[in-house]
Amino acid sequence: MQSVATFLSACILAAAICVASFFVREGLIRFNTPLGVVSVKGLAEKDVEADLGVWRISHTVKEWDLPTARQKLQANQQIIEAFLKQNGFAAEEYARKSINLYQGRELATQTGDVQEYKNTYEMTQTITVRSPKVRDIEKAAQNTFALIAQDVLLTNSDPVYMYTKLNDIKPDMITQATQNAREAAQRFAQDSNSKVGKIMSADQGWFNILSAYGSDTEAEQVSIEKKVRVITTVNFSLVD
Repeated sequence: MQSVATFLSACILAAAICVASFFVREGLIRFNTPLGVVSVKGLAEKDVEADLGVWRISHTVKEWDLPTARQKLQANQQIIEAFLKQNGFAAEEYARKSINLYQGRELATQTGDVQEYKNTYEMTQTITVRSPKVRDIEKAAQNTFALIAQDVLLTNSDPVYMYTKLNDIKPDMITQATQNAREAAQRFAQDSNSKVGKIMSADQGWFNILSAYGSDTEAEQVSIEKKVRVITTVNFSLVD
């Protein structure tokens, strides 16, 4: 009888431990269950115009002797600077960069089998325009044939346009993106019979400046019309 009583006591103890474990486990699950959280993205976009233009006008001369090349380069400088003044740019809006000189050797004359080689001197210089008058730069860049007509050999004359006032519009755009995210969270909450609570965490994301007509970097640089975009990720609590 004693062995039977011992066996029954052991069974009762084991059952009690199991019941206690069940309640402890359920209690921990409820305690560790976090508030419902929904993670949504918010988009904000703004159309802007470039406020700074940088126009690099590179020109090249190539002659058989260095003095002639130098004189020709100086003449081209004067032609380009006169062109810029005619298009409304002040002297402080452009500057000459250093001159690159390349000395080569080419065939100068050939009489029968006799060939004569001479040194050549190729000089390249860049005049850089930097101005907020982006529309004037655009107009002048479209009229560089006037320089070619005066025998100025241009090797580069592509302007780029930049938007430098991003910090001025950041706060409003973040507010707009956050509001957009909250509206998305509210739609989700309605479907789940919940309400949107406070912001648990947020990631501002990157501000991107794009061309109004394309998404690649090259298109953005040559476009005056631009689009600023930011996508934020916001985690909202959901309450019953």
